Amino acid sequence: MPRKKATKRKSNESIWKNPIVIVGIISAVATIIAAIVARTPGPPKPSDPVLTEIVTLQAQATPSVLTSISTTPSTPSALPSETVTPTEETTPTSTFTVVPMTSTLDPIVFFENFNSGLSPDWQVIYGEYLIINGQLSVAENGEFEIELDNLALTNYSLEMDVYLRPDTWTQIVFNKSLRASYQPRQSNRWEVYQGNNWEILTKWINNTQPSNFKLVIEVQGNSFELYMNGQLEIQIVHGDPTTNSIGIRMVDAGPIDEGSLDNFIIKTDE
Repeated sequence: MPRKKATKRKSNESIWKNPIVIVGIISAVATIIAAIVARTPGPPKPSDPVLTEIVTLQAQATPSVLTSISTTPSTPSALPSETVTPTEETTPTSTFTVVPMTSTLDPIVFFENFNSGLSPDWQVIYGEYLIINGQLSVAENGEFEIELDNLALTNYSLEMDVYLRPDTWTQIVFNKSLRASYQPRQSNRWEVYQGNNWEILTKWINNTQPSNFKLVIEVQGNSFELYMNGQLEIQIVHGDPTTNSIGIRMVDAGPIDEGSLDNFIIKTDE
């Protein structure tokens, strides 16, 4: 009995010492492990067709998301709405206000610079005038008078540039009955027409009176203020409060160069 057990043990040991048996066992185990591994899902490869399909679907899904975002842009809440909903009762309003002219603008009633000759608004009363270099003048030893008529002015100003010479008188005539006369370095005067003659109403001497000056006469009704180069020379009150005519008279009494006038302007504050 004991003899048989020893033989069986020895037989078993001889089997494990056989290399062919060991290799077979290892191959069987490897086959089993490989089968197990093959059945277990692992991470997909980049070339896996399933992964390619997923990437393609994502690429197709992405534009739809972007399109949704681009067609619904956010609107800043701080910006006011500019939507205008007109109705039939909507009435457009003016965007500006018309400001009427006032007396401070001194609208020009008449302007004459003599550059194109004498305006047809003037009426030649008598004599012969000259236009030299765009200025009104008088011939040697000659005289003339021109007039603007139908004015009907009460509050206004008259101004002009005066270029006097020693032998030339310049006179501004109002309503054919009142005139201011000037001659360089001699007595200036206001004269009135009475009894077919011009009589001296008042006169003044300006020893420093220049030959060239800006003459301005401010008229308020029958009040006359006369300025030379901005300086008040004399004020008088006389005659009708309405000026219907204004004339210019020039007289030359010698061979010396004649005087001239330019830029005759009438402004009104009415």
